[in-house]
Amino acid sequence: MHEFSFVSRVIDEVKTICKTEPVAITLEVGELANLTCEEIEKAMKLMVKWDVNFIKKKGVIECLKCGFRGRPKILERYHVGVLLECPKCKGKKLKIIQGEKIILKKVLCRQGKK
Repeated sequence: MHEFSFVSRVIDEVKTICKTEPVAITLEVGELANLTCEEIEKAMKLMVKWDVNFIKKKGVIECLKCGFRGRPKILERYHVGVLLECPKCKGKKLKIIQGEKIILKKVLCRQGKK
């Protein structure tokens, strides 16, 4: 249930940004991140009443075996990571170029006092 600890950190960060009540946030979620948009959304709904919007970022890898650069094949998702393979040579030695992070992009705060 590491999504709840992640969401708790996001909530704390948003509350330090907003001087009033938070209304909505936008998260950029990489397709290779440890959590999916669905997992984050489910946890957020249990913890706060804010609107949560997502920007999905495609994953890009570089294969250290054949040099392929592009979207990897996702073999399996675990709670601690994602098992990937090169779609060209099926190699497993990959360098992730983008798409592994979750970034708080925007916070909308209610106007006026709490």
